[in-house]
Amino acid sequence: MKLKYFKWHVFIPIFLLFFSYVFGVAVELLGGAQLFVRAFVLVFCVASSLFMAISFNLRSCIFFIFFLIYASVLYSINGGVIVLNFVYLAVVLFYFYSLRVGRDDFLYYSLVSGFLVVFLYLVYLFVNGVSLEPVVLGGRARYYFGFTNPNKVGIVAYSFIVLSALYLFGRNNFLLFLICIPFVVVAVYSDSRTALYALVLFAGLACFPSLTRFRRLMFLIPIIFFIGSFYIATLNESDFLNLALSNRPIDFHDFISSLGAYDFIVGSSSDGYRVDNSYILAYFAIGPIGVLLFLCLLFRASCGVFSSLEFSFMVSIMAYGLMEGVLVRVEFPVVIYFYYLILGRDNAVSRVGGTA
Repeated sequence: MKLKYFKWHVFIPIFLLFFSYVFGVAVELLGGAQLFVRAFVLVFCVASSLFMAISFNLRSCIFFIFFLIYASVLYSINGGVIVLNFVYLAVVLFYFYSLRVGRDDFLYYSLVSGFLVVFLYLVYLFVNGVSLEPVVLGGRARYYFGFTNPNKVGIVAYSFIVLSALYLFGRNNFLLFLICIPFVVVAVYSDSRTALYALVLFAGLACFPSLTRFRRLMFLIPIIFFIGSFYIATLNESDFLNLALSNRPIDFHDFISSLGAYDFIVGSSSDGYRVDNSYILAYFAIGPIGVLLFLCLLFRASCGVFSSLEFSFMVSIMAYGLMEGVLVRVEFPVVIYFYYLILGRDNAVSRVGGTA
């Protein structure tokens, strides 16, 4: 039935975005062509919207246009590239939202797209004979699996495990087990600690469905992590924490110390700085008004109904963002799904993981 009514208008954008990450960012193979792939996704979304005669909701259109104008003004002021990521994300989300894509459909096509990209990547590894030997840094043997960074391996593994759990748990647990085992092994061998911690948090929270009753407090998590990010920056002289956190305290401090009071109002470009933190990057990309909009949407969404797996996923990916910039990326289906849940489309509980 899925094959008979295959929804290409949902599959193609998700596939191309993930393809552009794996082959454009993770292995740096596409070069400038990556921009053409992303541009094609925008053209496809607009053309599909016109061809399918989508009926737009007036309130969502006003909100979407307001955000585009606001982000454009910020970009003209600070020139931060990450602002463009949020503009791009807004267009893609508005497209899926207008199509009324359900949660199950989004998860299904994310998994189909992901496995096709992985298959193409395995073909690339086989044809090019990329070395799969570990790289030893600071006494840590880490496997890159052909990627330029093991943390990129970690987010890919995290994505597959979480998306598979959200879609397959309770539907086909055996298939879920078969999918998760190899990606857990990949995550462990990559030694991407943030990915592993996020996976443990996801699994741990899922074991306690009763915690879902606290979902209305989710809006506090980004606030706590944002404050915590600034606190980490103040610990930049701690050798122990810099070693444990891969120099993130120094990196956070270097960027934040370069800012003035004006930057906290209109944002600032993080270009040229290594800031592995979604909250710092997001705040100075979309400014306080953009963050406030995000928190309002998150609170509104949390008043709806979530399964325990969805609640666990949202908490774990927000925790992931504390040590990685994953929440400001637009190529990951798992990140798009996170924001899609926040928008509240199809805000009815999935049949997996229990209800709140």
